[in-house]
Amino acid sequence: MQSSPMDFLRALPGKKSFWRTAALILAAAFYALSLNLVAYQPSLTEQWAAFFIWILAIGLTLASVLDFKQIWQSLSEPWREEPAIIAAVLGLAVLASFVLLRQYPFVALGDQVRDGGLEASRLLTGAFPNIFAYTPYDAAGLVVPTLLIPFYKLFGNSVYTWRFPAALLGCLDVYLLFLLARNYFSKRVAALAAITLIAIPLHLYYSRTEFFVMLSGIQSTLILILIHYCLRLGRYRDYVLLGVSLGFITGCYASVRTVVFFSFIIIAFVLLKQAWQFYGETVSGHQLFTTKFKHTFKALGIPAKKVIFLLLFFLVGFGPRLLSTTPRIFFHTDVVPVFSAQTSGLEQHADVSTLGGKYVKSLLAYISEPVGYHIKDYRPLLAWPLNLLFLAGLIILLTQYRHYWYFLFIFGLPLTNSAITDQINADHRLTPLLPFCALGVALGADLIIKIFHKAYPGNKPVYAMVTAALIACLLWPGVFFFYHRSAAIGYNSTDYLSMDAEYFLQNINAGQVCLTASADNFSYLNLLHVKEQYEYFNPTTAVTLSQIPNLPNNVLDISKTCGNSDPAASFKYCGNPDFWFCPINDSTPLFLRVDKNLVP
Repeated sequence: MQSSPMDFLRALPGKKSFWRTAALILAAAFYALSLNLVAYQPSLTEQWAAFFIWILAIGLTLASVLDFKQIWQSLSEPWREEPAIIAAVLGLAVLASFVLLRQYPFVALGDQVRDGGLEASRLLTGAFPNIFAYTPYDAAGLVVPTLLIPFYKLFGNSVYTWRFPAALLGCLDVYLLFLLARNYFSKRVAALAAITLIAIPLHLYYSRTEFFVMLSGIQSTLILILIHYCLRLGRYRDYVLLGVSLGFITGCYASVRTVVFFSFIIIAFVLLKQAWQFYGETVSGHQLFTTKFKHTFKALGIPAKKVIFLLLFFLVGFGPRLLSTTPRIFFHTDVVPVFSAQTSGLEQHADVSTLGGKYVKSLLAYISEPVGYHIKDYRPLLAWPLNLLFLAGLIILLTQYRHYWYFLFIFGLPLTNSAITDQINADHRLTPLLPFCALGVALGADLIIKIFHKAYPGNKPVYAMVTAALIACLLWPGVFFFYHRSAAIGYNSTDYLSMDAEYFLQNINAGQVCLTASADNFSYLNLLHVKEQYEYFNPTTAVTLSQIPNLPNNVLDISKTCGNSDPAASFKYCGNPDFWFCPINDSTPLFLRVDKNLVP
């Protein structure tokens, strides 16, 4: 019997396949419509219409392939079976992410302000002519700040606009990793992995500061879950789900695009392996050429259909961003010296020749080499003794669980996200490694518990002591993060003066002010990222800068107009009990001197 063209679409299994097929066709049509709307360079209103049509396409795709009953069961099952563990883990995650969220770190500056609050506010005011373009440094699509618009509406010009959703993502990341480890390893490994992830300083820092970077971290965990799900079931609709998810994720942040890239390699390898096995089982025994050709075509046809579903819905997930994406942006070649147009041939050759040493240094970021960029503490991802547990966990992952494809991520991401880039071991590019760090440490800790179980069978006090000691080790980096104030390192007294001035100006609605600073502070306050800080926190206040060369560096004058300051109030801060508001290792008092006309 001959197959019809509709057989390809009917391949999607499950109940109500007709409606599922119809929804997927409609989703593809909506995607094409949004693409056409953006292609004709529409007005901002029409772009937002295209945006919502695209989101509708993604929603239809997800609604047609997801089994919401099964998802609810997967999410709620841990609450039914081990509610105390889940409550404890999530309680720790909420505590670590939300406590002192506004105060620590006190200074909000640079990427977190621009990529978080400022770009969300600019999208609302129409400052960007193309909402499907990319942020100023081409690292992420402007679609990401649209996710922050509801929080901007809720919190206004506040750090909470991006820190609150980042903290939510941090908690959700912990829960997703718990579910992943619970389903594919064990319940104990799940609890240990979740606790480890909570207390990793890099995870703590970005769950309190940068929504974009935290989003790339949780997307890595989500990709792991989707790959496991796809490989275990292997249905056509699972490839649809994986495709639309990877497509959306690809346009979010550059550091997670490499995770998507390795995901495609894994899927391609699995599909080729399945095709080869099918060929060996059904084709090799046939002698007639026509029969052999028919079965060969069938052996290749099944993986080919899955690839088509994967790629088609990858485009749906990627959306109209396709029209604004060049190879330079997609592969982010500006940060890869060997591919950068600004790099000479001699420099490219030198970069390639030193790649081996850079890769080793990047690989050692797991256990010994310091990482840093936004966080200035410069420590490895896993300090002692977690680094030893991680190494033990890698051995267990290889020998006991045999999830070989994990190692493509573990050993590949340090190459793509660090070694070949212009910044070795930059922390914001290494956040996709965090779920692998947590899983490795958890497997190593689980091994120690098993060893003591075997050495002291039935001895509950020993088991309790060992478990408590391991949990204390896992949580210690988080305690150190708060006690050592790692998130505050790198900010100077001018940053604190400026941030306190931000909050003061928010309370008085002056309309226009002049900040008078020392020569050093004046140069710093003129920098673009500081000006963006004032633009975001005080959008209705026109801020002018002036300088007095002999003014101390620990003083900042605030007046209505420049050269007309009559300080009537001097606000001293940075002293007990304001521990969280002070620069580290700086006992010099800081003063805001405010003109009498501005005193509330």
